[in-house]
Amino acid sequence: AAGQRLHALLSSPLHTHGLEGAWRWVQQQKQAGVFRGEVIGPLGLELKVKRGPHAERLAQNLEQSTWSQLCNFACEFPEDEKLLMDTFKAQGVRSSAVTVRQSAAVPAGDAARFRDYGVLCTLDEVFDAPPLVKKALANTCGLHRTYCTAHDDTDMVRRLMEQHGVRNVFTTDALVTYIASSYGSREDAAVKSTTLYPLRVLGNAAGVDEERKQQLQAQLQQVQHKCAQLDQQVAAKQQQEGPLNQQVEALHQQKQQLAAEVAAAKAKRQKLHSTMKMANIRLAKLEAKPDPLQEAPALQRKIAKALAMHHGALTAQIEAVTAQWELLQQQVVADMSWRELDMQARAMQQALEERKVELRRLQAAAKAAVAAAKSAKDAFSRAKDEAAAEHPLNDEARKRFEQMPDDREELQEKIAELEVEVAGIAVNNPRVVEEFLKRKAEIERLAQDLAAQRAQLDTLHAEIEQLKEDWLPKLQEVVGQINTSFAANFAQIGCAGEVLLSQHEDYDKFSIQIKVKFREHEDLQLLTAHRQSGGERSVSTILYLIALQGVTVTPFRVVDEINQGMDPANERKVFVQLVEASCQEGTPQCFLLTPKLLPDLPFTEDITILNIFNGGLISDHVAGQYDRKLLFGSALDQLLQGVPVAG
Repeated sequence: AAGQRLHALLSSPLHTHGLEGAWRWVQQQKQAGVFRGEVIGPLGLELKVKRGPHAERLAQNLEQSTWSQLCNFACEFPEDEKLLMDTFKAQGVRSSAVTVRQSAAVPAGDAARFRDYGVLCTLDEVFDAPPLVKKALANTCGLHRTYCTAHDDTDMVRRLMEQHGVRNVFTTDALVTYIASSYGSREDAAVKSTTLYPLRVLGNAAGVDEERKQQLQAQLQQVQHKCAQLDQQVAAKQQQEGPLNQQVEALHQQKQQLAAEVAAAKAKRQKLHSTMKMANIRLAKLEAKPDPLQEAPALQRKIAKALAMHHGALTAQIEAVTAQWELLQQQVVADMSWRELDMQARAMQQALEERKVELRRLQAAAKAAVAAAKSAKDAFSRAKDEAAAEHPLNDEARKRFEQMPDDREELQEKIAELEVEVAGIAVNNPRVVEEFLKRKAEIERLAQDLAAQRAQLDTLHAEIEQLKEDWLPKLQEVVGQINTSFAANFAQIGCAGEVLLSQHEDYDKFSIQIKVKFREHEDLQLLTAHRQSGGERSVSTILYLIALQGVTVTPFRVVDEINQGMDPANERKVFVQLVEASCQEGTPQCFLLTPKLLPDLPFTEDITILNIFNGGLISDHVAGQYDRKLLFGSALDQLLQGVPVAG
């Protein structure tokens, strides 16, 4: 039957180039034990269609869906599928292989729910096949969700589809398909009726060659007649051999009896010989042993020696226990002393920290005092220079100045006397002195304010320098880490890059400079909107973001269409780095939004693929052609089974 069906499949329009050779190659590999699990195919050879009104509908569903369903192969493990696909590709065979999980149950139909609508059965009930074949056809053709009726009532079929979401129903002479939009209402749905086509493969295979059947029956009768003649001859020979067999049996029994007697005699002789040998050995040992009475003094000396050794060992053990107890007491004392010293050390450490804080405060105060003294000294020098410029001293005035006292109190007393004398001088304008004193006081106040502000400015400068000493090295260290990671990322794609900290007297003008080099003959260039191309800027941006992952903490990251401007080589390299950086331990979740990806990219078990295929402008016909295996190949099945996928 398999040969007839293979002949029918090869003779049909569904015939795939090289299918017969592929089938014979699979049979050879199965006999050689090459496959890890069960491999079956083509699937059209494994179907045993039950006689009934729905067999033609099954053939219609399988033959009109696509050539690959009847010409496909099914297997249990992905590695067998890969071997099949590689071999088919090398041989130019247009067949495919489908992996079916061992743990998956065979899907079953639920035709009993719709008896009121005239439903008799589902297509998976009209044929017998191995479980692996049934799983494969159910997954690819949905036979357990295709229903068969015995009427042509289109209205009843439409109600069944609209109320229960049924998509495919066979009537007596047509296939009815329910087409509904994912975004419209039920009124927008349509019912499509397709006339059944003539059978091509399963119909031919289901027929019986009557002429061949009659020939085989005639041959069977001839063989049975010959077997009857041979049975008669065998019976006659058995009757002749009866007396001879009895004589042979009697002689055989006598032979066995004599052999048993000989074996018993040999065993008895061997046993006696062994007994005598053991007795001689025991006798020799007894003769070799000395007299116990003569050995008594030596045994007593050995016992006394053993007791003395035992007493010495016991005494040494007691001494060791005593020494251990003393050491334990010393350890307790030492432990208490250590704890006391540790507490003292902690207190001293705390006091040291307090002294350090006080020292830093005093150092700041000392810096401020030095700055104030310097400011006062500068103010004094300026005042002296101004006084010398306005009122230069002559010889007489210089002599009088040198004769003035050096003590501050004496100078203040002298100033008071001179002020009294000045107050007694008669002038025409009585407000001149008052105005002079007022301006002098204002000058002194402004000088004090200036000195105070200069001191405050020096203090603020000192505080800024202190903060800069604490902040700038940490910032430089972080930028250095980013630069190391950024340069390593660029080196992996065969280019060069670095990240620098640009410093300025104005802290608002501090900036990060990114320099890149994509061609070997040029130097590192600053990354700008005009120097590099869009793809080069995209590569630099994503590698800089990857470098930031080591120094930043975020709950998740989102990268939107960063790969659209890159050339395929850089996009593949950048994707590998992004996967490695995002899948490390302790990194946050990363979302990559993109309308397309390159084929054969590396995927791991940490990656989840969310494919959006429900746009408002996508028709149901196009959405129905969506094939995950075409998009992702065997990588998707490996991810579902928890097997890491190599790039």
